[in-house]
Amino acid sequence: MIGVNGRPLTVSPLRVTVSPCLYQKAFELGSNGHFQLPCGIAVNKRNGNVAVADSVSRRIQIFDSEGNYLRHFGDIRDSTKNLMMPLAVEFSALGEIIVIENYGAMILCSNKGKFLNYIGHVRKPCSVSLKSNGDLIVCDSADADVKILSVNVYGSYKRDSFGADPALHGSPSFAIHHEDRFFVSFPKTRCVKVFSDDGGFLYNIGTSSRVNEQLCRPVGLAIDKFNKLIVCDSDGCRLQVFTLDGSHVRCIEGRDNGFQSPQFIVASKDGRLFLTDTGKKCVHVFH
Repeated sequence: MIGVNGRPLTVSPLRVTVSPCLYQKAFELGSNGHFQLPCGIAVNKRNGNVAVADSVSRRIQIFDSEGNYLRHFGDIRDSTKNLMMPLAVEFSALGEIIVIENYGAMILCSNKGKFLNYIGHVRKPCSVSLKSNGDLIVCDSADADVKILSVNVYGSYKRDSFGADPALHGSPSFAIHHEDRFFVSFPKTRCVKVFSDDGGFLYNIGTSSRVNEQLCRPVGLAIDKFNKLIVCDSDGCRLQVFTLDGSHVRCIEGRDNGFQSPQFIVASKDGRLFLTDTGKKCVHVFH
């Protein structure tokens, strides 16, 4: 849209060519051997710190917004809670760290990694993200649904849950909330399903008949600063970019951008994308 003095210019004969944003590689985290199998990733909205769950090294590693290593926790038996195989990580609204273990435990830790409590009302969580009001959005593979939890240092309680028929669609892999919709990846049916605030199904993304617009195995999701949906298409070794209503924007190929097996992705407040890559055992940062 073209505007003059804050008012839309709707009858102008001028034509404007608009191109989608072309993300460029800025740097990599962990390319010097920091990671063995980086999986989940999260950005602290307060200070920009980045947390990465490394399931093989059994620890959560913390970096600052510029990629400088700060600390880690979980792989030694001291005052912190020892981790067995962390798969996913998220920062709470207060800056605490939420960790999902491979065996099904969901743990609330301080920002320094000290064990605080277990988070209940889940059976086998596989991913977690944060809603704008501070609630947790958890994909539970045992129940094949998405659960909405409120959590604090004293525990958690369940607000709601929703999903699709597991016999037809399998279990959800990752879910995020943006504006008034939930975006949920379903690897079995090779699509991202969009649900309303009350859990009602709205439409699918990634099921186009065009091969370059299809999803092979969608996993991680993020909404970037341009209000576009970024999908980690793991088996396709690419990132797929869509508008929020499901129109395909572009494909970011891994072979052209140095990544092999994209798993999870998160967008920072300054617009950068942080992408975990289990193939190259690092985190790619795009701007």
